[in-house]
Amino acid sequence: MIIEIEGIVIKQVQYKEKDAMVSVLTKDGTVSFLARGILSPTSKNAASCLLFAYSSFTLSSRQDKLTLTQGKLIKSSYLMFDSLEKMAAMQLISEVLIKCLDEENGVLYPYFYNLLRLLGENYDSLTLVAICLAQIINNSGYALEYNSCINCGAKRNIVSFSYKEGGFICQKCANDIKELSSSILLKSYRYVFKVSPELMDHYTLKKDIAIKLIDEFSSYLLSSFDLKEFKALDIYKNSL
Repeated sequence: MIIEIEGIVIKQVQYKEKDAMVSVLTKDGTVSFLARGILSPTSKNAASCLLFAYSSFTLSSRQDKLTLTQGKLIKSSYLMFDSLEKMAAMQLISEVLIKCLDEENGVLYPYFYNLLRLLGENYDSLTLVAICLAQIINNSGYALEYNSCINCGAKRNIVSFSYKEGGFICQKCANDIKELSSSILLKSYRYVFKVSPELMDHYTLKKDIAIKLIDEFSSYLLSSFDLKEFKALDIYKNSL
C-alpha cells in the first residue's frame, strides 16, 4: 500500500550506516518511517528528511512498517541553523512533543508550523516556546484550568495559579496559598493556554515572565510523566 503524507520533520535517528528513522509531524499526527540511504551524500531524498524541513513523502506500507519511497522538499529551514537560539527552541518543543504526547498529536501541528514560521521571521522565541509548552500541557491528559477557580469555579478575583491544585485559584479559596500572583502573570498564564495558533505573534510576553512559565511548564510535564529531563531545555536557556 502507498501512503502520501506532508509535514515537518521533527526527528531523525541514524539506523545502520546510511539509513535513518524519520518522524514527521502532520495535521493528522506524527508518522515515523525508515528512510533508506538518506545519510549518503548522493541521496536524492536527503534534503526532504533534514530536521525541521517541510516536505511531502511517499511511503510504502508493508506488515505495518513504513518505508520512504520518495521525498520532496517543499520548504527548507536552513535559516534556523545559523541561530543556536532558534534551533534549540525547535529542538525543545520537538523533544517535549515526542516524549509527552502520543502519535495522535495533530492538534499541535498548527502551533508547531507557526513556531517554525515565526522563528524564521525573528519573532520572540520565549513567547513562542511558552505557548507551545502550554498547548502540549492542554493536550497531554494533564490539562490545567485557566478559565476559572479550580476549586469553586469562580471567574472573578483570581489571585494565584497552583500546579498542585491544577489551575487558577480565587481569593476565597487561596487560604493555603503563601504567594499570590501578579495580575500580569495571571493574564500571561491565561494567554498562552488560550491563544490560537494564528495569533501566536499577537502579544509578546515579558522576558522574566516567559522564562518563569517555561521553567514551570517544563517541571510540570517532567513530574506528570515521570521524566528526568528535557535535554534541549538547558541548551535553549543558555542560548538566550
